Amino acid sequence: MNVSRQDLRDALPRLRGQRVAVVGDLLLDEYIYGSGSRLSREAFLPVFEPVRTVTQPGGGAFPPLAIRVMGSDASLIGCAGDDATAAVLRGHLRDAGVNIAGVVAAPGRTTTRKTRYMAEGFFRFPQQVFRVDHLPRDPFPAAQDRQMAEAVRAVRDVDAFLVSDYGQGTASTAVVEAVRETARRLGIPATVDSQRSLDPYHRFALVRNNRAEAVAYLGVPLPTVRDVLDALPRLQTRLDAANVVVSLGADGLAYKGESDAPQYIPAGQVDVFDVTGAGDTLIVVLTLALAAGLSLDVAARLGNLAAGVAVRRLGNVAVGYDDLHAAIEEADDALFVPPAQSTPDGGSHG
Repeated sequence: MNVSRQDLRDALPRLRGQRVAVVGDLLLDEYIYGSGSRLSREAFLPVFEPVRTVTQPGGGAFPPLAIRVMGSDASLIGCAGDDATAAVLRGHLRDAGVNIAGVVAAPGRTTTRKTRYMAEGFFRFPQQVFRVDHLPRDPFPAAQDRQMAEAVRAVRDVDAFLVSDYGQGTASTAVVEAVRETARRLGIPATVDSQRSLDPYHRFALVRNNRAEAVAYLGVPLPTVRDVLDALPRLQTRLDAANVVVSLGADGLAYKGESDAPQYIPAGQVDVFDVTGAGDTLIVVLTLALAAGLSLDVAARLGNLAAGVAVRRLGNVAVGYDDLHAAIEEADDALFVPPAQSTPDGGSHG
């Protein structure tokens, strides 16, 4: 289906005012900025001198923030520890207006924190020197797992579920089944962005993954866009999913809806600064669009543009309504070429 620039202009306001329940792995992103102006006498390594620290919600805690920035309401279901990291994370979410009543506490558990050391002064932009991950080593206690499943089943008055699975344990079998059952009972779409196996996510309204995850799930190489497009029907059938979307990085986006042929959207010409948050941004816009009743063709193009904005920024920076509006106006005309003319591998695919 061809989608015009005006179609996206008309669709954009409908991303506002939606209500989304996010089920996700909670983590805190920490950025420590500093300089390394001298070498250590102990080893041939720079001495890093911290100057300032910035924290923000990350992982499955980032989509609710992005939903709020887009002008919609978000609630969050997940599990955090009872440590200082959890307190900071909860504070950020409250300040953003996210409903965190569904966030349960696991006493004594470490809340995931990813600390990035960013060197300034040598480059035009800060550069990540290294990252330290503070991770819990034990699975969620059974009591917290039950609490999260119960929180999912208690959800009312929302327009969509979004599962953000970073492989940290929130999306257990019981929790995923609760999402599936509750979405069906409420008659709303459930979407997922999973960084682990796609096996748990059968019968979801939309499954988003990248090329590597599709390769791992299907067990076949997908070196070209054509290969991905040809594989989409099999991916959709195996997952019994209404819609599947595969991110292709610099190659763009491939997707397939319930009754349409596989489609492809080019990425467009953007200067990629940091890919962090691009996938989260994409699934947020896709979810808001489906919640609003927009077609997958429109949703995919809006999501593709939003992800293009995200990669031009450092770290997980939420893409707002005005950002996406500007991206629509600035988008290359190639985005609006009928799909059969825009496949980089040549030929028509639908």
